[in-house]
Amino acid sequence: IREIVQTSRDLGVKILDLEFVWLDAGSDPERCKGLVDLGAELGVEAILVGGIDPDWNRLADTFGKLCEIARQANLTVDLEAMPWARVSSPSEGARLIADAGHPANGKLLVDALHFFRANVPLADIGALPAGLIHSAQLCDDIGRASVSTTEAKAIANFQRLPPAMGALDLRGFVAALPAGTPIALEVPNERELERHGPQEWARHCHRALEELLAASAQERPER
Repeated sequence: IREIVQTSRDLGVKILDLEFVWLDAGSDPERCKGLVDLGAELGVEAILVGGIDPDWNRLADTFGKLCEIARQANLTVDLEAMPWARVSSPSEGARLIADAGHPANGKLLVDALHFFRANVPLADIGALPAGLIHSAQLCDDIGRASVSTTEAKAIANFQRLPPAMGALDLRGFVAALPAGTPIALEVPNERELERHGPQEWARHCHRALEELLAASAQERPER
């Protein structure tokens, strides 16, 4: 951990978040204190969570309690919606945060793959309460019209593509995000990683992201 912190400082690279906490029926926010303390030590901004507890009220209560624990370390708790989870879309995430009492550090992470998989319009992003989106994750996909939950999880974990290498409307997605939203790449792809090696794969994905953002800036120069 000390080496990571020192390297981060030497390179001027900030660690955005730590993941991942599933909030289910048996979740105890107190057990997350170690992760929160680690996040504070590493200087991260957020802890990422997903909601899968079928009991909505209990899920909201658990989320609110975790936000209080994270608040003491000046961290946000970023809720990531996934189409197979109890919180399956950003609008549902906003509702859960509201039902948790609107904790000031309760935020949303919007993942492009999960967003398009949930088949909701881009206008839903702009309709979210101001300040609720903390960050976004980008990747691409070939645009499969319909897949099973098992297939969707496999794609998310092992088969993501770099931006502009698939069929998702990532320019529209980026344009819909609030100005200044931190953007992360999440592109796990076992086949391509083995083919290129980790460093070249990282460079390839980073170049793809830069090209996407440059193209988006040309279309929306005010952003």
